[in-house]
Amino acid sequence: MTIDALRVKDALETEVKRFQDMVFASYFPNEIFDSKCIKYKKCMFNDIEHMVVLYVPAYLKTNEMRSGVKDERFAKFRAEKAWCVCILDTFWMKCQDSLLHDGYKPCWYKKNEWVLPDEWNDKTQAMCASGIHFFNHWIPAYYYGTTKPSGDVDICFSETGSGAIFWVRDAKNFYSSTIADKMEKYFGITDVSIV
Repeated sequence: MTIDALRVKDALETEVKRFQDMVFASYFPNEIFDSKCIKYKKCMFNDIEHMVVLYVPAYLKTNEMRSGVKDERFAKFRAEKAWCVCILDTFWMKCQDSLLHDGYKPCWYKKNEWVLPDEWNDKTQAMCASGIHFFNHWIPAYYYGTTKPSGDVDICFSETGSGAIFWVRDAKNFYSSTIADKMEKYFGITDVSIV
């Protein structure tokens, strides 16, 4: 991983731990914290990337049960709404209280509040449809929609979780690869959870 990616990883881990230890019980007094409900997305504002940590309780509607998903850690999903845990400006490495995501349809993200989409599409198989989009792991969120260097590879994730495209810089020919044979080698990922 690059130094920038490691800094983002450390900051996200700190914010998830803070939420779990100091915030969760205040807003969800009748629930037990479940790290599987922590989700990630990348938002853009003024051409600056922001990593958003979301809490999506299991009782909310999502499309995580859709067919065709090869690896749920790296597939893109959507929820009817999500709790905003943290908004991290990845350029300045600072958390902020709110963000207007200037994506396809503008949406406000405010720390410790529910994020609501303009509408919710109940069609489970629809990937790019109305809802709050997220990933189950921070890495595909961080790399989504861009090609960033990571050590000796460049990487860009797919929306289905079926694979990632890796370009090896020291090879004569570019090639694509599945996630399974590269994630542990390049990112040390053996578990969904970062906490």
